[in-house]
Amino acid sequence: MKKLLILTTITLLSVASALAQACDGVGGNISGTLLTWNLIGGTLTIGGIGVIPPYYPNGSGQPWEDCRTSIKTVSIENGVTEIGMFAFYECGNLDSVTIQGTVTLIQNFAFANCGVVEKFTLINGASDLNFNIGGFGYYATFSNTYIKTLYLDRNIVCYAPDNSTPFRGQTELTSLTIGSYVLRIPEYCFYGCSALQKLDIPDNVHEIGRYAFYGCSGIESIDIGNGITKIKDFTFYGCSGLSNITIPKKVNLIENFVFANCGELENFKIVNDAEALKFDITGYGYFSTFSNTYIKTLDLGRNLDYYGPNYSAPFRDQETLSTLTIGTQVLNIPNYCFAGCSGLSCIVNLRTTPQSFGYACFDGVNKATCCVYVPEGSIELYKEKEGWKEFVNIIEGTSCDEVPFIELSSGTVVNFGVDGGEKEIIVKSNITWNVSISSKSTEWVTVSPDSGSGDGSFTLKAEKNDCNPVRNAIVTVSGGGITKTINVSQDACVSIENFLVGKLQIYPNPTTGELRIESDELKIENVEIFDVYGRNVGANIQVCSENPENEILLNISHLTAGVYFVKIFTETGEVIKKVLKE
Repeated sequence: MKKLLILTTITLLSVASALAQACDGVGGNISGTLLTWNLIGGTLTIGGIGVIPPYYPNGSGQPWEDCRTSIKTVSIENGVTEIGMFAFYECGNLDSVTIQGTVTLIQNFAFANCGVVEKFTLINGASDLNFNIGGFGYYATFSNTYIKTLYLDRNIVCYAPDNSTPFRGQTELTSLTIGSYVLRIPEYCFYGCSALQKLDIPDNVHEIGRYAFYGCSGIESIDIGNGITKIKDFTFYGCSGLSNITIPKKVNLIENFVFANCGELENFKIVNDAEALKFDITGYGYFSTFSNTYIKTLDLGRNLDYYGPNYSAPFRDQETLSTLTIGTQVLNIPNYCFAGCSGLSCIVNLRTTPQSFGYACFDGVNKATCCVYVPEGSIELYKEKEGWKEFVNIIEGTSCDEVPFIELSSGTVVNFGVDGGEKEIIVKSNITWNVSISSKSTEWVTVSPDSGSGDGSFTLKAEKNDCNPVRNAIVTVSGGGITKTINVSQDACVSIENFLVGKLQIYPNPTTGELRIESDELKIENVEIFDVYGRNVGANIQVCSENPENEILLNISHLTAGVYFVKIFTETGEVIKKVLKE
């Protein structure tokens, strides 16, 4: 059996070799035309003047029919005007095709069943290149043929059913080069070419049809030339591999669903220009342009204008948008423009004079934490401008890399003596900040002023401690999502404190759960326990039945290990004792 298999293989190889030799250097005239053909070294060249006639699989075959498997390259020279039906049908080893600019019509199935074609080149020509695929659907010309690299320097016209184009659904196409003779890309031209990786549209292209690159999910970047003025419906719908898009200044209109279903876009840039960029979202609502597309950074260089249903805005509810840069030529921000952009944390506004706002422009943006960076010397203008003044943190700068900060001269601890007094706290910051004090402490310590912006200071003022125990307060300085805490304390009134301490016993200390408080002379009225932050953490108080006014048992087993302060209220006064819970 093995010998038979080896013999069969050798026979087939011998036949193939003999066929290749027989097909090398063959050629002749093409019957009924002024064309000639020759096949040398795997390259089929067709020259002369006229039309390559149609051939049929079950009828009259091509002159090169017997040599189809030997054809590696097809070269159609100048002078040929038309390629007939099935002309290169089943040239299964075809690797490269070059068609000169005199060809104006390619008929159905001309390159069907050719397998994988590495390179297909359409050389420049002033006339349109027509594809007649009427009645067979968009797959007819290249049925079961898969092009990997396409050089296109012709304007394409299709005679076909609706939505049919010769290159639609070319799922193996990875590289597309558009030449200088191309003025327009027709509707559905590269629909579903999911392996295409990069798209450069040169300045000579003036029109891109609807759905032209629909579903090209492999495209990572798009360079749109300056010849395009309108991007039509669904042009880049489903290009889910995109990470960056730049809209050039000549584009003045973007229609519905152009960038829908594109996944996550790292950056969407609209180049600076004095003319407004319009979005047509008529009939579909504000979500249509970027439906299921999530932008992270937006560089806005132009005024925006859009028309559609009420409350419509193309960037509305872009919850993933974190960074927005607004250029100097943006004079106003229209209604609902960035409403619902809840993830927006940084706005860089390059215009010295702040823009006017439309209605609900930044509704849903956290204006307490979102930082707005503005040109040098313009902070006060923004703080006074309607809309902008709602943002708490307005900072001089030109980049989100300038991180907000708050630094305090005091560190985290401030202590006052029994007599009280004032202490100034120096603030170093580049944002707006607010100062607050824990509510139970405001009776003995106050702050002034309670807010500021940038570098500044505030003063803490403590009253005299008239026979009270140690007093504690928490002062918080916050802004821009940053919080700094100062633990403020005041010494106890020495005479009363010492008197009471000598009359009370508290043990065991440290303790694992139970504390006993005793006094032979003082009546114990109440006990409270606090953590190091001044919070009342509670305790299970048990009064001893034998001596209820002079002995109390505390159960603090529920508390985590750490330092606590027990405040004991007596008929004479109050005292605070520090205990350690193990």
